[in-house]
Amino acid sequence: MPGVLQDLRFAVRVLTRSGGYTVTAALTLAVGIAATTSIFTIVSGVLLEPLAYRDPDRLVILRADTKTATHALLTSPEVAELRRAGLFDDIGSLNIVDGSLTGDTDMESVTAVSATENFLPVLGVVPALGRNFVLREDVGAGRVAGVIISHELWQRHYGSDPNIIGSRIEVNNIPVSVIGVLPRGFRLHLDPRLGVPARIDLWFPRDLEGSPRERFEITVARLKPGVTRAQAQATLDGLAVHLVDQYPEAYADRRLTLTAAPLQDDLVLAVKPALLALMAGVSILLLMSCANVAHLTLARGTTRTRELSVRQALGAEPRRLVQHLLIESLVLGIVSGGAGLLLAYWGVVILRDVAGAHVPRVDQMAINLPVWIFNATVSIVAVLVFGLAPALIASRRDLLHGLRAGGARSGAGPGESRLRTLLVISQVALLFVLLVAGGLVLRAVFNLRQVALGFQPEHVVVVRTEVAPRLFRDPLKREAFYRSAVDAVAAIPGVDAASAGAPLPLDGGRFTQSFALDDRPGADVRTAAKQVAWTGYFQTMGIRLMTGRTFTDEDRAARRRVVIIDAMLAQALWPGRPAIGERLYLDPKGASPGWADVIGVVDHVHAETLRAAGAPQIYLPYHLFPRVSMSLVVRSRADAAALASELRRRVEGLGGHRPVHAVVSLASYVADETADGRFALFVFGVLGAIGLAIGTAGLYSVLAYATSRRLHEFGVRLALGARPLGVFQLVAGQSLKATATGIALGMLAAALLTRYLQSLLFEVSPLDPWTFAGVALLLMLVTLAASYIPTRRALRVDPKIALTAE
Repeated sequence: MPGVLQDLRFAVRVLTRSGGYTVTAALTLAVGIAATTSIFTIVSGVLLEPLAYRDPDRLVILRADTKTATHALLTSPEVAELRRAGLFDDIGSLNIVDGSLTGDTDMESVTAVSATENFLPVLGVVPALGRNFVLREDVGAGRVAGVIISHELWQRHYGSDPNIIGSRIEVNNIPVSVIGVLPRGFRLHLDPRLGVPARIDLWFPRDLEGSPRERFEITVARLKPGVTRAQAQATLDGLAVHLVDQYPEAYADRRLTLTAAPLQDDLVLAVKPALLALMAGVSILLLMSCANVAHLTLARGTTRTRELSVRQALGAEPRRLVQHLLIESLVLGIVSGGAGLLLAYWGVVILRDVAGAHVPRVDQMAINLPVWIFNATVSIVAVLVFGLAPALIASRRDLLHGLRAGGARSGAGPGESRLRTLLVISQVALLFVLLVAGGLVLRAVFNLRQVALGFQPEHVVVVRTEVAPRLFRDPLKREAFYRSAVDAVAAIPGVDAASAGAPLPLDGGRFTQSFALDDRPGADVRTAAKQVAWTGYFQTMGIRLMTGRTFTDEDRAARRRVVIIDAMLAQALWPGRPAIGERLYLDPKGASPGWADVIGVVDHVHAETLRAAGAPQIYLPYHLFPRVSMSLVVRSRADAAALASELRRRVEGLGGHRPVHAVVSLASYVADETADGRFALFVFGVLGAIGLAIGTAGLYSVLAYATSRRLHEFGVRLALGARPLGVFQLVAGQSLKATATGIALGMLAAALLTRYLQSLLFEVSPLDPWTFAGVALLLMLVTLAASYIPTRRALRVDPKIALTAE
C-alpha cells in the first residue's frame, strides 16, 4: 500500500507537469465516455428499467393481426372472448378520445382516454385520492357520470383542492363528478405507434361495446400465475379459429392471429434495434478514443525512456514500473470519467429533445445510480484498454539502450511499432463501421423525404375539434356545425382555403370501408381505407384530381350517394378503363347497404406510414358518414403559431363550448414519420463527426511521430539523391497500406453489424455498395492528407541538420 500511495502522488505530479498530454488525453477519453454514458442512460431507462406497475413481467398487450390490420387493436367481441379464455386474471381496454374542460370561461384541451373499469386495476394502479371506476355508478343512461383525473391536472387546474373528490366539473360539455385522482407521476407506457400519450389527464369510464368490424380496443391483460406464454399462445390460436367461424364477415380471407406480447417488450419493439445500434456506435467511439490515448501514451513513454531506464538501474522491478504507469492511467481515467459524466448530463438533455415522443419513457430518463456504476466501469475498462499495453512495452525496453540513447532520441522497438500499426488499423476499421452506419441512415432519411406523399403538407394547418355526441345526436346538427366551422376559418384574413376531413394522412387514425361490385348474396366483399372529406378537401390538402370531379355543396344538399377513389383502387378494379361512372355497393353486409357512383379518381395518399404504400382508398362525403370528430384543414402562408389563436377563437366562438383540441401543422405529421430516422441520424452524425475528428487526429499523430523518428533516414535518402515526392510516396504508401487493411476489416465488421439497422432503413440495403465505397474513399483521402502534412514538414528540414542531430 505505501508503494501505491507513493506512485499515486507521483502520478499526480507527473500528469500536472505534462499539461498538454494530460488535457489532450483526458478530453479525448472524456468524449468517448460521455457519449457511451449518454446513450446507456437512454438504453437503461427504455430497455432495462422494469415498468413501474405491479408484477410487470405478467402484463401482456393483446394483438389481433388480420389481413388489413397489423397493430395492437382489437374488436369488442375479441376482448369478450379473451375474457372467457381462462388465461388472465383480468383484461382491460381503452381507446383515445378528445377531452376538454369546458366549464370554465377559458376552455382547456387535455389528453383523455375512455377505459373499461378494470383497466387501471390490471396495471395494479390505485388512485391516490378517491377510487377506481365502478361501471354501474360512473356511467349513467347514455352518458358518463364520473371521471378520474391525473395528479398533474389536479395540481395545475384545481390547485390541489383536497375536496376535489365528488366535485362537479364540466368535461366536453357534460357535467360529471371527479371520483379519483391518480398517483403523482403515473404514466401509461404503451407502444408509441398506438398514439397514446404517456400522461393521461382525463379518464372516462365505459362499457365494452362495439361490432366485430370496429377495431379500436387497446387491450392489456395480466397472465394468471403459472400460465406460460406457450400455453397462452396455444389457447389463443384456438380462439382465433373460433372467432373467424363466428364472425366470418369481419375477417378478410378468414385470417386472424391472436398474440399476447409482454407489455415491456411490445413497448420497445420499434426502438430496440435503433437503441442497440446506437449503443454499438458509441462503444466504437469509445474504443477509438482509447486507441488514440494509447498512442499518446506510447509516444510519451518513448520520451520517458531515460527516466524509466534510470529507475530500473536503481533497482525498480518491471512489475513496479507497470504499476506506476497503470496508476498514472488510472488517475487519467478518473479525471476523464468525471468529465465524461458531466458531459453526459448535457448529452442526455439534448437526446431527450431530439428523441421526441417516438422513444418511450425518454422524458423520465436520468443519470441515476446504475448509470454512475456504468460510468465508473467504463472508465476502469478504458484505463486497462489504453494503459496496459503501453505500460508493458515501456517496462520491457532495453536498460542499456535507454541510458545510452538519451531518452527522447531512442528509437521504438519492433513491438511498439507493431502496436502503433495495429492501433491505426483498428481505428480505421472502427471508424469505417461508424461512418457506414451514419451513411446508411442518412440515405434512408433522404429516401423517406423523397416519397411521393400524394398531398402537399406545406402551409397547411390542422385544427382538431369535435362536437359532443350528447348535444349533437342529430347528424344534420353535426353537419351544420362543421359547415359553420369551415366557413368561419375560411373567412380569416390570410387563409387561402379551408375544409375538413377524417382521418387525416399520417395522423394515426384508420377506418375501413367494405364494398362489392355486385349486390347479389355471396358477392365478393372487398375492403379499402375509408376517408371522410368535406367540400374543398382535395384542393386544400393539395391532393391531385386525376380525372372526374370532387365533392360539391350540391352533392351534400341533394344527399347524393357518391364516392371518390384513389388511383390504386381504380387500377385494381377497372384496369385499363375509366372508373368514372362505375358504381360500388357499399357496406354489403351492413345495416344500410347501397350503391354509390364513382365521380372522381385522385392520387394515392400515403395515409398510414411513409414506409409502405398502404391500402387503396375510398373517400366519402360527410353526409354519408357524419362523424362526431373531424379535423379542419386550413391552407395559409401565415405562421401556424400566429394563426392558432385566431383559429381557436373562430371555432370556439361558434357557441356551445365547442373545444379545439389542437392546432398543428400538417408538416408535423410528416416529420413524426421520420422522427426515428432523424434521431438515429443525429446521433450517428454526431458520433461520425467526432469519430472522424478523433480518427484523423490519431492517424495524423501516429504519422507525425513516425516521421519525426525517421528524420535520420530521410536525411540519408535526400543526401543520396532521393526526390521529395519519392519520400512522400514511401510514407503515404505505408499509411495507405495500414488504412486499406483497416478498411477491409471494417467492411467485414460492417457487413455483420449494419443488418441491425434494418428497421431504420428505407429503400437502401444494409450492404449498400455506394455507401461502403464512399466511406472507403473518404478514409483514403483522409490518410493522404494526414500523410502529406507531417511528411512535408519533415522534408523542409536540411539533410545536414537531420544527420547532425542524430
